[in-house]
Amino acid sequence: MTLHTKAGCNLNKDVKPSSGNGKAYTGKVLGTNCDAKANHNGGCGVLAADDDTFGAGVKKNGYVVYAMLWDQEGVKIWNFKKGKVPKDLTDGAPDPSTWPTPDAFWSPDTCKIDQFFKEHVIVINTTLCG
Repeated sequence: MTLHTKAGCNLNKDVKPSSGNGKAYTGKVLGTNCDAKANHNGGCGVLAADDDTFGAGVKKNGYVVYAMLWDQEGVKIWNFKKGKVPKDLTDGAPDPSTWPTPDAFWSPDTCKIDQFFKEHVIVINTTLCG
């Protein structure tokens, strides 16, 4: 999960949750500079703590549902394996406040959400190899 922006947006790897307890996200930080023109467009990425959220892991589990919340409090991304998708989400009335800690979180304290995000494009990479 990676954000690519113009210069000035960074991932705060030390951010704490609003409650001040625990972690704000569970994933592993891959990069903190979100600038698409830096680091060969590596962006500021977070690798999910679970290694079965893509590729062979998804095939083994059947599917994974990704959910994203983008608001004034930042950008959060979760993934839910088959059988673990919250009922409120499948019912069409998602309530992220009841979900577990997200896999990734980009805080507005080091990336002003209103300044860097206006139109959103989601890219799903389905690379095929022969």
